[in-house]
Amino acid sequence: MNRSQFWVQSGLGLNAFALNTSRPVFRNNSRLRRAINFAVDRAALRQVSLAQSLKQSVERIGLTIDIEPIPLGAYFDRIGTRSEAFDIAWFPWLPDYIDPYAYINALLDGMLIKAHGNFSYAYFNSSRYNSLMARAAGLRGGARCHAYGKLDLQIARDAAPWVAYMFSKAPTLVSKRVGCIVLRPYLVLAAACLKR
Repeated sequence: MNRSQFWVQSGLGLNAFALNTSRPVFRNNSRLRRAINFAVDRAALRQVSLAQSLKQSVERIGLTIDIEPIPLGAYFDRIGTRSEAFDIAWFPWLPDYIDPYAYINALLDGMLIKAHGNFSYAYFNSSRYNSLMARAAGLRGGARCHAYGKLDLQIARDAAPWVAYMFSKAPTLVSKRVGCIVLRPYLVLAAACLKR
């Protein structure tokens, strides 16, 4: 393989386990959610079944998990339904655009939770954090980036509504005839040109 035509860059895709904060076990229990974050062996998640690895990790802190397989065709409809009875659910996330709002507000703002079609699989709804998210979303430039960075750390450290364990990589392989390659972090086809 011609390495000059192959790149692997950090991607934008997030993989995490949502801790359903609307369920009794996690509602008003950020201490347990933080404990699960510390207990999960993220390296093992890449080596064995996600469900089995998660189960083994949380058993070390005294929790028992019953694994219920759900067909992929129905999976996201079920975990995206507010009334669905699950405590922990795996989810991948690839935002439509590069902006902190696409990660933090889209996935954690309680004001966006509805009966069906949710992306906030943790069903996290905190008036404090909803207010901080709205404030950050209204800022511009460096102040916006700083506010979101601070908010990201606060949510992960104090509220812990999910267990983030991996960001995806973005491999790109193109023909030797392709020039003008722009990776942001994915290949921008509109900017690519063919060499003669």
